[in-house]
Amino acid sequence: FSRTLATVIGAELCRNPLLVRRFGGVHDVYCGARRVAILEIPDEGFAPRGKVVGELPGEGCCSLESLIEANRGVINLYEEVSKSFLRSFAVWADTVIVPWSGGKDSTAALLLALEVFPRSRIRVLFSDTGVEFPCTLEYVEEVSKILGVEVHRVYAGVDRGLLEEGLPIPTHDNRWCTGRKIGSVMAGIARLSEGNTLVVTGDRDAESRRRSIRPPVRRVDDRTVIVTPIKMWSGAHVQLYILSKGLRLNPLYERGFYRIGCYICPALRSWELFIMTQDPSIALRLGKLPLYHRFIEHRMRVSTAKKGMDWEAQTVCDPLNICG
Repeated sequence: FSRTLATVIGAELCRNPLLVRRFGGVHDVYCGARRVAILEIPDEGFAPRGKVVGELPGEGCCSLESLIEANRGVINLYEEVSKSFLRSFAVWADTVIVPWSGGKDSTAALLLALEVFPRSRIRVLFSDTGVEFPCTLEYVEEVSKILGVEVHRVYAGVDRGLLEEGLPIPTHDNRWCTGRKIGSVMAGIARLSEGNTLVVTGDRDAESRRRSIRPPVRRVDDRTVIVTPIKMWSGAHVQLYILSKGLRLNPLYERGFYRIGCYICPALRSWELFIMTQDPSIALRLGKLPLYHRFIEHRMRVSTAKKGMDWEAQTVCDPLNICG
């Protein structure tokens, strides 16, 4: 992440910079308490940009250990409030289902559930769309073994829709993939439910306006309740909480991703596309997947069309010189 940020901004900043999202794709970049740069991330294209705006810190700034320790009080408070919230359902819930994507928010929700409920009641559910980042699949395997939990898998079939059913690459206006993923998760919940069922999700207010207006407790029916124990947490504190528990983050966060999803997601911005095409640890693995090239070509078409350019005259190449 730091190396990618340095490439875009043109200067080495610090080991663990913090990005604070503003409006219009603008992000303030902090090293410790010091605002040092601005990063601009357009929704379209492959070229984020940035500049230094403040004095850079010394080499000793911002180790993960120091960040965790500086936030220890807040993390502990968040954790205790969230666990107290979940405990209020401990007597009622016969089954606790945690839909887990391998992202930071659902991982934090899983850790909290494991702290509160007997393991015999917990069911961990993972929906494989068929277009997951390879490192996410590996992360789910790795962390599930560390935590000693069984992962119940469902298949959403997004890759099948693209390869066999002739469906188009998902866009903001046609996110048919979302319906398939939700459908697979709901089918999994129905299969795993026994008695009173508590579904523990990682929704947070800061993710979107739609999620911010959802109540923390939603009753689906008399036997099923959905709860959001980290609703008020910040993204940074979610990551620090996971690290404080001795777990690593999904490697995509370590490379600079803001959120985790599919590698053909229409929500991927210029920042993520820059990482996907320029970071060898990601690009070399995605380069083996045919739908990756189809997605990159699609995003290139969209980007150049909005600029009134000929997309065929434009290329975006990864480190293997595989171009879209």
